[in-house]
Amino acid sequence: MRQSPSEGRESGDSDSFATEAMIRDAIRSAATPALDRVWIDEFSVPETKERVDLASVCDWLDAYEIKTERDDLRRLPRQVAAFSQLFDRCTIVTAEKHLHGCLELVPDWWAVLVVRPSISEVRLECIRDGKPNPDPDAEILVRLLWKREVEAAVQAIAAPSPPEASRQMLWDALLKHGKPKEIRKLVRDALSCRDGTSARMPSRRFNVSRPVADS
Repeated sequence: MRQSPSEGRESGDSDSFATEAMIRDAIRSAATPALDRVWIDEFSVPETKERVDLASVCDWLDAYEIKTERDDLRRLPRQVAAFSQLFDRCTIVTAEKHLHGCLELVPDWWAVLVVRPSISEVRLECIRDGKPNPDPDAEILVRLLWKREVEAAVQAIAAPSPPEASRQMLWDALLKHGKPKEIRKLVRDALSCRDGTSARMPSRRFNVSRPVADS
């Protein structure tokens, strides 16, 4: 990802300031086209109170954390810890003023993009290419699955599970009997089929609702 135009400017913005919405649009525009790609705003990470600004589900589970000029980096260390447990690849997309701090705080395998705004476009300049996550946590990954999804995943790998199994028991069965690559694909497939307006952490900002409870 090197650069991408973004349509228009929001009223009241200076020529040098790119809003988060504009940066989200630029990320989407710059991504390699894929018919089956699903974008999810405010993607929540299980077992934490963190959610990444933008996630992409395709052949990889990608995270994009955005730091505009109006943001600060106080939450970044715990965001890095949470996102590094879950995502196949992570990218920090930052305003120039935060670039040095971000380079110090994110791991070497994270990609780093810097925002270059102008009157007509938002360009995303690649400062550092990313690499695959060297140590994702499968126990966190399977917790993305709602009960009906993990039931289907356990059936897909023909793993044994007791009748009336709880979601925790099904997660455990998937971890015990599924191969890591197989589990990652099952989770990505489940996320791709979801209603994009549902998430575990509701957000009025993006019209995200809490899903129907399952146990």
